[in-house]
Amino acid sequence: MSTLKLAFRNILRNRRRSLLTALSASVAVLVLVVATGFIGGVETDSVKSYLTTRTAHIKVYAAGYPYNDESLPLDQALSPAQQSRLVDAGRDVGRAVGRPIGRTVSGLKMAPRLLFSASLIKDGEELMALGAGVDPQADPAVLEAPGRLARRLTDPRGILVGSDLARLLHLKAGDTVTASFRTRPGAIYADDFTILGLVDSGNPEVDSNYFFISLGAAQDYLEMPGGATEWDIRLERPDDLSRVETALQKKLGPEFQVVSWRKQLADVLSFFDLRRKVFVIINAALFLMAVIIVANTMLMTVYERFKEIGTLMALGMKRRQILELFAAEGSLLGLLGGLAGVLIGAALIRYFSTHGVDTSGIRNRGMDINVPIKGKLYAELATYFYFVAVAVSGAVAGLAAMWPARKAAGLEPSEALRRN
Repeated sequence: MSTLKLAFRNILRNRRRSLLTALSASVAVLVLVVATGFIGGVETDSVKSYLTTRTAHIKVYAAGYPYNDESLPLDQALSPAQQSRLVDAGRDVGRAVGRPIGRTVSGLKMAPRLLFSASLIKDGEELMALGAGVDPQADPAVLEAPGRLARRLTDPRGILVGSDLARLLHLKAGDTVTASFRTRPGAIYADDFTILGLVDSGNPEVDSNYFFISLGAAQDYLEMPGGATEWDIRLERPDDLSRVETALQKKLGPEFQVVSWRKQLADVLSFFDLRRKVFVIINAALFLMAVIIVANTMLMTVYERFKEIGTLMALGMKRRQILELFAAEGSLLGLLGGLAGVLIGAALIRYFSTHGVDTSGIRNRGMDINVPIKGKLYAELATYFYFVAVAVSGAVAGLAAMWPARKAAGLEPSEALRRN
């Protein structure tokens, strides 16, 4: 009889104990699969949300502009001459890495923005906000906030307001709100603006802080003719990111800083990495519990089967074969439990990848779940991970059985036969 067949038969001899052992492995694998799926889904959706609503693939600033600072200095904006150079450089780099697609500049979509600090005032209530002057025609092709709503910005006294910011000030489309900000020369300017629409981008960071105005109007109000604090670039092929970033920086020179979304979101990506490490520790603790249960089960099995072990060894079974037998029993329990956990986990991942988990109730209570996603969180997990999870479960359970297996293999046949 082969070792695997004998191991399987031994597992079935005490089904309750075997079920408990397999269940411990199953729970550990289930938690691993579901948690990894949600972490992966949240990270993918978060990056997508940032790319489509705030960072684009690449931003270009004047050298020294503090792009990760909330100060938004207007005296470090890009001049019209610098912007002209940037457009030419973008066209040249685009030809080198891409191909013309529709109205795209050779595979690159580019749009200027003018960001400035401001406050919105309504009925005596004032909230700090971030104003963004956008090109109503070019901006929707690069970022989805405000997206197509930007085309409504034909009135210099019209603005679009983030939906959450509007809710805090009890505003709706058609209302009038006062905006106050400091011009580039340093004067404080305030005026009334009509809300042309509410921006619901799905990114709470944008929807809670931003209002949008046409680029030309922003330049006039801020006394910055032709000025822009940044140019946003969207790539037709995101895989070209490093190549385009390097080529643009080389072509533009030290007067500019070309910043990819990875640099802009360095803190966010570091947080993602930290969260994954914390999860590894938590899951390691779960697997440690499974290891203890498997080891305990196999140890109890060894004590119960002293005479059987002695008989097998007396009939010629070698110590190595005894070791392999108990290791095989542990691995089979781990594999069966891992397979059950993967099957349940895969079903949950498939469901949540389609239906998601609604977070609106949490946000409505004023709680922050620290992700740039509104509405639902979706799960996402690569197929190969299921196979890895089952293999890890079997390997861990097999290793957990090694100590009891060595104890069994170390018995002398005569000693084993005398024990009860």
